Amino acid sequence: MRTRLPILLLCVLLFWSGFFPVNSIVFAEEDPIHKNRNVTLIYDDSGSMWFTYEDGDTSKELPSDNWKFANYSLQSLISLLGPEDELSVVRMSNSQNIDEIGISYSSRQREINRIPGWDEQKGTPFQTVLTSIDNMKKAVEQNPPSDFWFIIIMDGVFNDLDTSFEEDSAKLSQNYEIARKSLEDLADYMKQKEVKFNSILVTIESFLTEDEISQMEEFKGMFQEATGGIQLTADNESEIIERINEVAALITNRDPNTTETDSTFDLNPTFSNEGQEVTIQTPFPLRRLTVLHQTTGSQLEWEINKVNYNGEASQLTTDGPFYMKTPNDPNKLRGDIYGGVSHIAPENPEGSLQAGEYTISFNKPLTPQEQESFQFIAEPSLDFDITIHKLESDGTWNNEPETFFYEAEMMMEVELFPSDRSQGKVSFNQMNPDQEIEVTAKIQDETFTLSWNEERQSFTGPFTMPTEPTEATVTTIVKGFYQDTKTLPLEGVEDRQLSLQTLTSDWSHPLDQLQNTTPITIQPYVDEREMTEAELTELFDNIKVTTEENVQYEIKQNGNQIELYPKAYIVPAFTSIGDIHFLVELKGRYEGEGAQIEVGANIQDIPFLDKYGKLLGISALVFLFLYWLIGVIRKPRFDRHGAIINLQSIQKVNGMELPGRDTEYDFKTNLFLKYFYPYRAEKKLIGNLTFKATRDKDKILLVKDCQSKDMRIGYTRLGEGAGVEDIIIYEGDKITTESQVSKEVYHFTR
Repeated sequence: MRTRLPILLLCVLLFWSGFFPVNSIVFAEEDPIHKNRNVTLIYDDSGSMWFTYEDGDTSKELPSDNWKFANYSLQSLISLLGPEDELSVVRMSNSQNIDEIGISYSSRQREINRIPGWDEQKGTPFQTVLTSIDNMKKAVEQNPPSDFWFIIIMDGVFNDLDTSFEEDSAKLSQNYEIARKSLEDLADYMKQKEVKFNSILVTIESFLTEDEISQMEEFKGMFQEATGGIQLTADNESEIIERINEVAALITNRDPNTTETDSTFDLNPTFSNEGQEVTIQTPFPLRRLTVLHQTTGSQLEWEINKVNYNGEASQLTTDGPFYMKTPNDPNKLRGDIYGGVSHIAPENPEGSLQAGEYTISFNKPLTPQEQESFQFIAEPSLDFDITIHKLESDGTWNNEPETFFYEAEMMMEVELFPSDRSQGKVSFNQMNPDQEIEVTAKIQDETFTLSWNEERQSFTGPFTMPTEPTEATVTTIVKGFYQDTKTLPLEGVEDRQLSLQTLTSDWSHPLDQLQNTTPITIQPYVDEREMTEAELTELFDNIKVTTEENVQYEIKQNGNQIELYPKAYIVPAFTSIGDIHFLVELKGRYEGEGAQIEVGANIQDIPFLDKYGKLLGISALVFLFLYWLIGVIRKPRFDRHGAIINLQSIQKVNGMELPGRDTEYDFKTNLFLKYFYPYRAEKKLIGNLTFKATRDKDKILLVKDCQSKDMRIGYTRLGEGAGVEDIIIYEGDKITTESQVSKEVYHFTR
């Protein structure tokens, strides 16, 4: 375990790699708004942290100050954690002891001050892993909603797995098996408990021999396979710097794989008022805002006086600063490092710092050089939900799990929320989500990208439901700001198999007895079990019966069975006889689900009169009705609303005509006779004359029985032609009848 590489910032910022795309195991769906993080860290304070060898010559030891920067990094980690988090440290020099670090704001400075006293130099036993595992299991039992982190930092394999320490090959193999089994048991335990579990292995390999590198590769493979964790490796000093830059980007909530110019999200700290104030912008809500200062030479004492939000005083809380310093180095290899950390958070621990502008005021002005030594760490208060839907053929989305059939076309949906869910979904009105946010999902060996769905205000992507239980690993990245990875179990179901079975055989009845017969009984099945009554009730309206024969039918539900009743038409002669075939189709509740069966029946013929008697009777009635209807339609009728007779009655005295009296008569008659008495023309008696209607509304007939020889139509006397036939009276004609004492003039008009 020999290295000269400065692991200071790697250890300081390691905790924050929780925003790195770690292969986390996530099972619980319902979490607190802000989950605390339970960190178990194996701290390498072994003897090799204090020295290395010149050119690999074990006889020439050189001093190293890796222990010094590792010690400072642990102080920094303590200062960066939240007050609700928990930190347990297992030191290589005391492998069976758990050092619980109190990180409440009231005890944090005291805990930081005691870390520089850790100066023991011992070996690297695998017992540290076993002790850490026991500690994490206890923590899971006490607080399962936490996020659990298992971090190992080492500059070589454990003594138990090192051939230079264990020369017995059988014992070495046994130790490897114990190590593998221990890590696998840990991962299985976390999965069984359904908690979020993250594991990181950090290895520093710059001065390892080929044999040590081979041993390290074997352990890294074992670690990744057993826990699903990631490895961070530094092969030289420049790569350490790259790792530091990656983690530093994560601390400032930038995607480590995205440069500042690639992202529109940056806190943009701007100092003003001679360096006594700094303003930052956050596009999203934050869980906590941390001010970090680090410098060399001497400690800079500073405090936060107040914090304004969008130009107004806020009710936010501030804690710290918590000061830290590298321990005294007897060899004086490098200068000391000093740091300070202060946190800004909402008064409600479950609340969030809303998006907007924050102005931080310090207790004194800061010089430009001092300003450059400050960093501002924004911890996002974002979360996302994953849901899946079955994509139906009509384009609708079905979210019923029982419809998630194997190989079904599915749709995955990811929605972003503030962690406290106080304002619904995160708004992306001022940005292009497809460019600024990346959502990817991995199912088995397939990885696909979800696209922004403007209508649903979420990210969606199609996939096919696997044919065996698995899980989807979904990573959401707000470029330059936020990252997280979750897993969602995918458990499809087999297609339901519906079937129908006829329970009635040899159904046969006479044609005239079909109204009172026993039914044809059909039993529906679901996956070879009888369908329940409730299931059949839900699907009953989806039953379809068809037949090519002329026969009626009726279907009823009787418990969990279908009853089919063949029925005759009202006129039995129209009903088919002999063998009848019904096709019964049952459509299931899910798309593409159904069953059908052909059902046979036999209808026996009956005597001629029984079969056709009703038809003949009905036919006669229909004929008579048609005859009557034609007569009613063709019946001549008066124009009741337009035609009138003006009758002028004149009295005579001694041959002289006195002034007459005019009376108008319409042609209204009995409604029944007018509309329901067929064929016979409508008649009307007006005065002493009887008139008959014609089909032409402009003329009427003067009935022959009321005609006389002295009667005149216009200026024409009827004479001998009177009483021979009905005479046509046209519109405007006048009929005159006259005796010795009276005279009547009938004028037909419209």
